[in-house]
Amino acid sequence: MTAPFVPSVERAFARRLHRRRAAGVLVGAAIGVVGTGRGWLQTSAQEADPRYAVIDLGTGAGNWSSARKINDAGQVLWNWGFQRFLDTNLITDGHVGLWRDGVVTDLSVLGMQYAGDLSSGGFVVGGASGQGLLYRPETGRAELLPGFEADSYPAAINATGAIVGQVGNRCVVVDGSDLTEITPPPGFGFLRAVACADAGTIAGIARPSRIDDSAQRAVLVADGDAIAIGAAPGAEGSSAADVNNAGQLVGHPGRRGMHDSMQSGRAFLFEAAMGVMTDLGTLPGYANSAALAVNEAGQAVGFAWLPGDESMGFRRAFRYDHAAGVMIDLNAAIDPASGWFLTDGFDINNSGEIVGQGRLGDELHAVLLRPIPV
Repeated sequence: MTAPFVPSVERAFARRLHRRRAAGVLVGAAIGVVGTGRGWLQTSAQEADPRYAVIDLGTGAGNWSSARKINDAGQVLWNWGFQRFLDTNLITDGHVGLWRDGVVTDLSVLGMQYAGDLSSGGFVVGGASGQGLLYRPETGRAELLPGFEADSYPAAINATGAIVGQVGNRCVVVDGSDLTEITPPPGFGFLRAVACADAGTIAGIARPSRIDDSAQRAVLVADGDAIAIGAAPGAEGSSAADVNNAGQLVGHPGRRGMHDSMQSGRAFLFEAAMGVMTDLGTLPGYANSAALAVNEAGQAVGFAWLPGDESMGFRRAFRYDHAAGVMIDLNAAIDPASGWFLTDGFDINNSGEIVGQGRLGDELHAVLLRPIPV
């Protein structure tokens, strides 16, 4: 893969971040798309490798489910409920739970109305009625989360137990008994954290205010300093989704409006060490894409959307390998006789296992994709 050209502005930014002395300056459009992924240029032979076995997590007592997170122990954070209308996510009788090898822990009966993240140790952060909750695997109970008592949303937890999220209009990190507020980057009034690497790097989204999403930028937080990144490829704004310990941040053009609609543009991977944003491209026949998670090997998952031919399916799951610069259609990596159409890749662990959502007949099911050894 040809090394991308990095202008002097990006080089200066990378040096500041690499030395862990970021000044919190707004980089904005200065850090744009200076690299290009090759995912949309691959041959069919390359797209067929690797191969995955599809495991149906079922739909609980409903007819709809979605798997959102997976840790390195193979535990899956998933939701299930009853889908009233086909092709919408209007769900009633919703539940959230932990799945592992067919055994389900229903977190909803413990008081969780939603779950935000799952740690490598099996801890889950979530909440109910504006209060943060923490599920402890050693006790099997959910307890109130200190620091997130009211008007709060704990979004992510890392392996050290640090938790990031929102308390009112503030973006905070809670680490033990310490609560630290993170100031939005210059030019923005609100910052929302979405992910926290074990190394302490945080991914977030900055915008003018809590209710104003007219302008958005993906944000990387290192040592408490928030750095806004440029617009996603082909988009007006950007939004972060995940970050790994190497400082590789993945994201998409962002969601806006009362329906939280995904904006047009393409997925990206931003490398903090170099100050480079790489355009991941999209799958053949699709106009847009979004990256939602990245593991320590730089493998990202997400979905392509808006096809030129409606028969292709509105959304289609992908996996991108940054080391190779290759994006593959996950539907081309499973048994074509399985009956599955994979719509979303939501998370990937360090063993390469992927969780997401797929259509089986007229229902959307949570799926786990396990790599098949060659």
